[in-house]
Amino acid sequence: MDEAAQIREIIRRIKQVEQVSDTEDFFATGFLDSFDIINLVDELEKTFNMKIKGEDIIEESFKSIETLAKLVMKMKHE
Repeated sequence: MDEAAQIREIIRRIKQVEQVSDTEDFFATGFLDSFDIINLVDELEKTFNMKIKGEDIIEESFKSIETLAKLVMKMKHE
């Protein structure tokens, strides 16, 4: 399973929804709140065995599944 698919599954579990679009802007739609972001960071760190720096927890990185996948790939290569 690729990064985007794993992220999609994490978000589906956190939000308890059936489907999540890869390009949906989570902030513009109000889909994710601050508690969701905390849970998401925790799940991403566990799933991908990495640490997300505070400076990387910004709207641009958590905007969509696509931007989250880019963040994960960046963190894996650091």
